[in-house]
Amino acid sequence: MEKSGSPRKVVIVVEDDQAIGSLIAGALSDEPGYCAIHVVNPAAALETAKHVSPDVIIVDVALPGMSGFELYDRLKGDPRTSEVPVLFETSPTVGRLVRRRLPGPRCRDTPDLGLGCL
Repeated sequence: MEKSGSPRKVVIVVEDDQAIGSLIAGALSDEPGYCAIHVVNPAAALETAKHVSPDVIIVDVALPGMSGFELYDRLKGDPRTSEVPVLFETSPTVGRLVRRRLPGPRCRDTPDLGLGCL
């Protein structure tokens, strides 16, 4: 049970499909202690991350205008977001690209978030 006044973990969900993004953000926000912000494009993700200090960012690999990989590189290149864990989500067909880009599992235990990450 969440204590009154406890800070909530902020999750940015970057997903161009409105239905999928709303589903993920809604499910996360329904969990005690979490607040999810859904944005539909990489530019909005970069701008939002400047203002909210996210605890984790969930990124679709296949985004319009800038791939999830390019967004990841920009996030990791910015001192404000370089230490923020990033999780990739995608369809099974695009999943092969993730395995090529990130060889082998690169998971880090984040007990404060209860999530594993790439």
